[in-house]
Amino acid sequence: PDIKDIVEGVVQRKKHIHFCTNGQLLEQSLEKFKAGPYLSWVLHVDGLEATHDRNAGAPGVFRKALAAIRAAKAAGFRVYTNTTVFTDTDFEEVEALFKLLTEAGVDGFMISPAFDFEIVGGTRFLSREQIGEVFTPLDGLRQQLAEELDLRNEARALAHFRLLTAEIDLPRLVVPEPYPELSGERVLTMELLHGVPIDD
Repeated sequence: PDIKDIVEGVVQRKKHIHFCTNGQLLEQSLEKFKAGPYLSWVLHVDGLEATHDRNAGAPGVFRKALAAIRAAKAAGFRVYTNTTVFTDTDFEEVEALFKLLTEAGVDGFMISPAFDFEIVGGTRFLSREQIGEVFTPLDGLRQQLAEELDLRNEARALAHFRLLTAEIDLPRLVVPEPYPELSGERVLTMELLHGVPIDD
């Protein structure tokens, strides 16, 4: 049967589907599927462009995957990514990747260790001991990302910046007032200002 029919059948039973894909054909296939609470896309992204394309063995794979993510979000789908961690994975690059994916609208991240199977071999795969060592820094990364994505921190920064600018005679510089009582972790409510964008 066609994959579209399989997905529709599972969704009709109100079961969740996490559809794993490399994203290469996703953008042109989105019209076959209907966005809803039971269907999520999971795209495999191992790093930024150079790293991901190297792991995938072909140029342009990263850009297609990123375009597919943006198209899926624009179409109303829930989107996650899965990143495989190898022995040579650069966690600063992973942090930069997650920030980029967050800006693209990704709803969440999955991280998987590259397991060391005897049949596969090679030095990039993690042993059981290395998995514990390598994944320990990720908890700090998780906390850092949570703080950066918490819009309540943004509201506090705005309030602080307003206090600073009030002490400086810059009448043409206006900082919108945040409304903490109407804001939250995912919502930032600010004063509406009329004017011309600074980059216009």
